[in-house]
Amino acid sequence: MVGRGDREGRAPRLIGDAGCEKVAGNVTAQGETMFRHVVMFTWTEAATEDQKTEVATRLRELPAVIGELRDYVVGADAGINEGNYDFAVVADFDSPEDYLVYRDHPTHRAVIAEFIAPIVASRAAVQYAF
Repeated sequence: MVGRGDREGRAPRLIGDAGCEKVAGNVTAQGETMFRHVVMFTWTEAATEDQKTEVATRLRELPAVIGELRDYVVGADAGINEGNYDFAVVADFDSPEDYLVYRDHPTHRAVIAEFIAPIVASRAAVQYAF
């Protein structure tokens, strides 16, 4: 895997097969690495702006309900590049177990069932330690 080069024009650094390179600031209070969930959606052509806004609104309410979320960012694609997904969620947790609490939480499942599933055309997701 190739990482980004620095601003002085040096070549990108290689990141080994062990996975993501650890970066300062990604350590929990217990000294462990954190866990990230990234999900991206494309919406159906029939999805209305009101429905898309409601998805964002409902997802932004989750940190107040699910205490395991450490950082949570949601947003629509900026529209700069063609072919991108329409919407993304990035959620950080102290552990994979905390992610599972979020994944299976009834309020999160309800948001998916009531607001996302009716308008989603495709979904891609990844989870990783960092």
